[in-house]
Amino acid sequence: MDLRTRIGKVKVEGVIGNSPGPGKSIDESHQVGRSPASVITFGSLPLEPREGNSGEVYWAQEAPEVALNSLGLPAIFSGLGFTLELNMTCPNIEKKGIFAYNLEEVEKALQLVRKAAPDDNLVVKLNYHPDSSYIEAMCDVLINGGIDAVALCNTLPNGLVLGEDLKPVITPNNGLAGQSGKSIRPAVMGQVYQYRQILPPDIDIICEGGIWTGFDILGYFAAGGNFCRIATMYAERGVKAFGELTFQFLEEMEKRGYESLTDIPRLEGLPALQTS
Repeated sequence: MDLRTRIGKVKVEGVIGNSPGPGKSIDESHQVGRSPASVITFGSLPLEPREGNSGEVYWAQEAPEVALNSLGLPAIFSGLGFTLELNMTCPNIEKKGIFAYNLEEVEKALQLVRKAAPDDNLVVKLNYHPDSSYIEAMCDVLINGGIDAVALCNTLPNGLVLGEDLKPVITPNNGLAGQSGKSIRPAVMGQVYQYRQILPPDIDIICEGGIWTGFDILGYFAAGGNFCRIATMYAERGVKAFGELTFQFLEEMEKRGYESLTDIPRLEGLPALQTS
């Protein structure tokens, strides 16, 4: 079966990798590299040492419909092979706004990065945003900024869960934290679909949000994605999640008679998957 796809300038064979959130160490990266994951994404690399938030920073329900995290890690850049990924999205640094919501600052950042690294494969990671006018404006910024791919999306900001003691289960930021898990998949898939309608076909989309089955991956490709990454399932299941998802995805492809990723039908009006 032909699983060739593309993330900007990088050709990839396979459909799943890790999001930069859960895995931070070299050892964890080696474990991902020995799994069926197609791409390894390293966590954000700060310019200066940073410990992140302290206290209870991660919570998840069983087989998580909902997970919260407030790691508070810096949003500088993530490494994806020979790719530079600008993570403009961290919602968990107290008293700091979400960088990606400031279009002018995003535009300035892209200009600086493109000046310093004009030929690098450039990925920008964004947050969920409910306003279609923001999405349209952000697409203009991304196109003018010369990016190669966009990653959608980071955790949904400012989720709150209370424990049996009626106190937040997360310690930092008054209990407000980024929401992930199965519950956010419809919201993220809607973002993928809207961005794919506006962005030109040469800007690819990495999908991450609520992936728990091979069918979820199939759905993201149908909605306009080029590749998928997992965070919560990886955090909960470890590297075996990559094998499980790959096997399930191949089953979904086989039962539908699809022989390549380009056989997956896109939603009406979307451009075909670009693999070269």
